[in-house]
Parts: sequence; C-alpha cells; structure tokens
Amino acid sequence: MDHLQVLQNQYQDSVNQRESLKERKATTALRLDRASVLTSALADEKVIIIIIIIIIIIIIIIIIIIIIIIIYVVCDSWVMS
Repeated sequence: MDHLQVLQNQYQDSVNQRESLKERKATTALRLDRASVLTSALADEKVIIIIIIIIIIIIIIIIIIIIIIIIYVVCDSWVMS
C-alpha cells in the first residue's frame, strides 16, 4: 500500500468516525430531551403528593381538635351533673 492509500484510509476512517459521533450526538440530545420531560413530570407528581400529604395532615389535626372538644364537653357535662 502506498502512502496515498494510507492517507485516504485514514481520511475515510475519520469521516466515518465523525458521522458516528454525529449520530451519537443526535441520540444523546434526544435522550436528554426525554429525560427532561420525565424529570418535569416526576417533579410535578412529587408536588402533588406533597400537597396531598399536607391536606391529610390538616384533616388529622382537625379530627384531633374535634375529639378534644368532644372530650371536653363530655367531661364538663359529667362535672355539671
């Protein structure tokens, strides 16, 4: 093989590698876009779950307050009788 053929082979290998890298770049960009969408969806879901947990805690506090009021009224009625 002469020197010119070696250089042409090296050039073709470089062109092939560049094309391969372009394809990998496009695939990686697509994966990053999909990951971004998934991350946003999961973040939104996390916010909804946190809001639901806060609502449940508020309901539990209200129930505890109602129970305390009922106990107070019952105990007060026993004392009055």
